[in-house]
Amino acid sequence: MKQVYYFTNIAPHYRSKIWSLLADSTDYKIHFFFGNLVKKSIKEIDFKSELFKNCQVSYTRLTNYRINKILFWQKGVIRRCFLNEYDIALFLGDMYILSTWIGAFIARIKGKKVFFWSHGLYNNENSIKKAIRIQFFKIAHHHFLYNERGKKLLAQEGFESKNLSVIYNSLEYDEHKLRREGAINPVFYHQYFSNPNLPILLFVGRLTTEKKLNLLLDAAKHLNQETTTKVNVMIVGDGPTQQSLQSQSSTIQENIYFFGECYQEELLSKLIANADLCVSPGNVGLTAIHSLSYGTPVCTHSDMNCQMPEAETVVEGKTGTLFLKDNSKNLAEKIKQWIHSRRNREEIRKNCYAIIDEFYNPHYQMKVFNSVFNS
Repeated sequence: MKQVYYFTNIAPHYRSKIWSLLADSTDYKIHFFFGNLVKKSIKEIDFKSELFKNCQVSYTRLTNYRINKILFWQKGVIRRCFLNEYDIALFLGDMYILSTWIGAFIARIKGKKVFFWSHGLYNNENSIKKAIRIQFFKIAHHHFLYNERGKKLLAQEGFESKNLSVIYNSLEYDEHKLRREGAINPVFYHQYFSNPNLPILLFVGRLTTEKKLNLLLDAAKHLNQETTTKVNVMIVGDGPTQQSLQSQSSTIQENIYFFGECYQEELLSKLIANADLCVSPGNVGLTAIHSLSYGTPVCTHSDMNCQMPEAETVVEGKTGTLFLKDNSKNLAEKIKQWIHSRRNREEIRKNCYAIIDEFYNPHYQMKVFNSVFNS
């Protein structure tokens, strides 16, 4: 049985399902190496949870040492890469982890297969950063990438297509799928708004400047000044910008609700499933997967050079809509167009489910891993 060493920065909770499937594989034995959490807002995988109940999980905690604002070192990687007991070394493909450069080189010199799991190229790098990133990626035999765009950009730089696999991303897919039908409740939002029959715009996530929620509030204010397109806005989450956002929304108090943070999936499923449009004015990331998993389309900006790979799930008119980056007027116009398009809500819901069920789930990811690891 092949032995796989998987080196990554941290063990984020949203990866629980795919890690449990990897640990449960009968084709290969995987050992996880990960460092300590830095951000308190990120929840770590609980290896004592039900997901890992029937798995023999093998893992080692490493120590992450910050060198400066962007570079860090993982103590213990180099020593493990010198060992002979593994066949495959899978690394988080982040060039800012300096220990990965050396560890991956050592693995190659020892004749091991080296794989990277990464975003690939962003296409917003300056020439120097791009050249360094390309040289870093050349260390690996094979790349697992988050989206088709990442594959295309690497292929344009001469990387062979056969060595590039799109693995997408995933959340707690099985749980989300089970909750879908029970989450739909036409009167769910009646408890939060005085006029709950208006379209519900939803945001779920940390309230930070990077999320650019001021654009959503500007757009909502503009729409509620019209007679034909009034909306309600539900903000789920907390963070450093909450107070300023509440001040900004003072003129539309009847149409906005700050729910606060929520980690209860049963409640989150209802908040998402019964909204009309999830709006993420900054980069969308995993919020897109969470929203589409419960059948709610997504609106985010269209600058893919600055987006997260999950933005690729937003297919114009089918699973959501895209607006011009940092343009609140265009955001308002796109929301207005979506609302007045009179698209069949059930058809949109099925479109959203379909892209998650086909690609953005841990079972699809396992098919990709198995195909490459066993080749």
